[in-house]
Order: sequence, then structure tokens, then C-alpha cells
Amino acid sequence: MAKQCSNLLELRIIRCTQLKGQSFVAVGDNCPKLTSLNISGCPGLYSPHLWKIVKGCPRLTHLRLNACSNICNEALIAVGKHCPKLVLLTCQDNTNVTDGCMEQLIAGCPKIQTLCVHATGVSSCGVHEIAKLSQLRSLDLSYLRTVTTEAIKTVVHRCEHMLTLNLCLCSQVNDDCVAYIAKNGKKLKNLFLVSCNVSDEALICVGKYTKTIVRVDVGWCRQITDHGAREISKFRPQLLYLGLARCNQVKTETLEELKQKFPTIHYSTSIDD
Repeated sequence: MAKQCSNLLELRIIRCTQLKGQSFVAVGDNCPKLTSLNISGCPGLYSPHLWKIVKGCPRLTHLRLNACSNICNEALIAVGKHCPKLVLLTCQDNTNVTDGCMEQLIAGCPKIQTLCVHATGVSSCGVHEIAKLSQLRSLDLSYLRTVTTEAIKTVVHRCEHMLTLNLCLCSQVNDDCVAYIAKNGKKLKNLFLVSCNVSDEALICVGKYTKTIVRVDVGWCRQITDHGAREISKFRPQLLYLGLARCNQVKTETLEELKQKFPTIHYSTSIDD
């Protein structure tokens, strides 16, 4: 197919488990105008194949490489070398992607605005490199259990244009970290904290200190109670969404009361919302 599509701009190859190396290489050989590429759930993709793709597709601006179990740092180094126009990169669920590629990736792709490294091998060192992305708008660090609060604070401090920050399942995130985010995330609108180590104090800090956040999710945070839900609603009535799934200390009666008092806030207790 690739040989007959030299003008192709967008390509999605998702969960094609039977595709082998030459199929991927053909994309790089024959589609030089490609700007958007999604190769996800493809175990037949290895780092040398991706190297040839990005070398042959220098116009790429959007690249998704999720759950490709056989790519590693070499693949992301190739992206940094050949994709200077990249604005979106997702490489979630790739445990072989670690800090080792971050410096070259970030240096070569300074225009990245959306980055997802969910469930990769990236740690605090890699996050400090990510903090160099001055145009970053959306960052997903979820399920990076070793990332420290200091690394997160560095990102929030340096990435002044960030609108969305996903820290779900980051066990190091605590009330102090959330307070820092609320005070220093100057343009932040969406903050996701599912299953983090936070209490009512985190919600109170968001309510008191932010002037921009409109969506907060603290689902599965067992220390959240009625008090936290009430206080963030009182201090931040401009909220549009408050996620409280499996926050079992928040009573149904309290939610009904808050829904009546703050009708513009959507209080979600469903994991599917």
C-alpha cells in the first residue's frame, strides 16, 4: 500500500499484530509527506524500523507509539534526530523507554506541546529533561511511580504554558506537591490525581490558590472526605468537574447537597466518566 501512496499525510496502524519489519520500513521509504502517524499495539515494530520511518518522514508533527513492546530508547533518539517539527508524542506502555533517550529527544523536538510517557521506564531524571520543553501544553506522567515531587515541581515551574497535567497513580504525589501546583501552575486547567497520596488538604489548596484550574480528579484517593469536597467547591465555584470515584468517605447526601448548591460543577462518582 505504502508504495502507491506517496502523497499520504496521515496513517494509522493499530493492533496489527501480524505486520513485520518490512511493512513498517516501506512507510519511511514511500511516504515522505506524512505528518501524522499512529503505530500502536504492534509488536512487530522494532527500533531500527522506526528509525527508517522517521528518517524518511521529516514532516511528522504527530506521532503515537503506544504499547509497542519492542521499541526502546534507540527509537526515541531517532525521533529526536529526525522529527524537529513534532508537536505531539505519545509512547505509553513502553517499559523499555527510559531516561536514556530523553535528553536527545527533547533537544531534537523542542516544539512538543503534548507528551505522554504513561507507564514507561522514565524516572525523575527524564522528567527534568521534559521540563526543558518551553511550549508544553499537556503532560501525562501517570503511573510513573518513582518520579519525585521535586521533579514534578520543576516541570510546573518551567513549563509556564501547561494546561493539562496527569499525575494519576504517581504514589509520590502528596498534599505539598498539589499545593505547589495550585500556586505555580499559572495556566493549568486540568489536574488529574487519581490514586495519589493526597487528602482533603490538597483539594483545599486547589480551591484557595488556583485561578485557572477547572477540572480536578481525585478518584481512588481514600483520604478524601466530605470536608475536602465542600471546601474546594466553596473556594473554587468556577470548577466544571470534580472526580470522586471510589472516594468512599464522601457521602451520597453530601454530593446531593453540593449538586444543589453548585449546579455548574459536575461531581463524578463513576469510573467511566
